Amino acid sequence: MATLLEQIAQQRTNDVVYTAISLTVEKIAAEVARDLLREPAFREELKAVARQSLGRAFRDLRRNGTRKRRR
Repeated sequence: MATLLEQIAQQRTNDVVYTAISLTVEKIAAEVARDLLREPAFREELKAVARQSLGRAFRDLRRNGTRKRRR
């Protein structure tokens, strides 16, 4: 069984690795998103999805004046 000190060291090491990987994935995802947004077909598809979402939000507001709660 690991000592408390070893457990703490392992947990902090895991936290640092998780954070570093998370930041790297975030940077890569942002780069991929920028690349995709340069493609006219993808950009138009994304605009269509955004328009649909905006339309639903406005209809909900007109209907009951509030935002639907997230589940």
